[in-house]
Amino acid sequence: MMQDKTDLSKKIEELTALRKSISLDLKVIAQNTNIPTQILKNIELQNFNKLPPHPIGESFIKQYSFVIEKESKKPKYRSSLKLANS
Repeated sequence: MMQDKTDLSKKIEELTALRKSISLDLKVIAQNTNIPTQILKNIELQNFNKLPPHPIGESFIKQYSFVIEKESKKPKYRSSLKLANS
């Protein structure tokens, strides 16, 4: 169980960095998912105890991940990602 939390924490840190690198606002994710912005902030701050109970909290994390990964693959972001990694 502890390993799962470590992996999840690392994944959230990576997603938060990716979201910021493509200038994707939490409000946009909230609009796309209908997840309140405060819940998204709690995900990024890893305040998992402030998320709704399983399975809803887990679903919110998956939706958060999905939107960031989907947005980062859009052509308008690819060039900025290459510049950031150069």
